[in-house]
Amino acid sequence: VLEPASLLELSGVKLIFEPANAEPQEYFSGFGKSNWNNCVIPSNSATFVFSTDGDKAAGELKRWGVLAVVTSSGSAAPPQETINKLMDRWVAETSRARGSRAKISLEPEDWDEARLRAVCARHGWEFEWMTEEGERRRRIEGAERARKVAVKTKSSAKSEEAASRWSFTGVTSALSSSLSIGQSQARQVQGQ
Repeated sequence: VLEPASLLELSGVKLIFEPANAEPQEYFSGFGKSNWNNCVIPSNSATFVFSTDGDKAAGELKRWGVLAVVTSSGSAAPPQETINKLMDRWVAETSRARGSRAKISLEPEDWDEARLRAVCARHGWEFEWMTEEGERRRRIEGAERARKVAVKTKSSAKSEEAASRWSFTGVTSALSSSLSIGQSQARQVQGQ
C-alpha cells in the first residue's frame, strides 16, 4: 500500500503491520557492573539473550545474568535508588528461596541412648551406656591400671637405687684399691 491514509477509511478490516526489517535488532549490549544504561526500544516487545565468554571458569552459573526493568514508553523511568532497592530485595529473597546448602540435622533436646550413639559414631568414640555393671568394671580397670603404674614406678625406683648403690660401691672400692696401691708404693720408695 503506497498510501496508508486510504486504509484508515476502511471498516471491518483487520490490519497487520510488519516491521520494515524482520531481522532482530540489537539495542543494547552490556557486561560488568558499570555498563548498564537506559535504552529505548521502539516496539512493544523485547527479547533478552544471555551469553558467557566461554572461559569455563568455576561458578559459571553464578557470574552472569541480567536485571532488566521494563517500563512503558509513556511513563518516566524509576529513579536509580528505587532500582537499587528492588535489586537488593531481589538478591535477599532469592537467597532465602534457595535456602541453605548445609546438611540439616534435627535432634531432640534430651540425650537418649540413640542420640548418644549417633554422636559417638560421628566422632569415632566407643559407646557404653551408663550402668552399674559398667561403672563397677571401669573402677576395677582404673584400680588395676593404677596398681600397674605403681608397681612399674616402684620397680624402676628400686633399680635406680640399686644402680646408684652399685656405682657408689664401685667408686669406693676403686678409690680404696688405688689408695692402698699408692701407700704400698710410697713405703717402697721410703725403704730404698
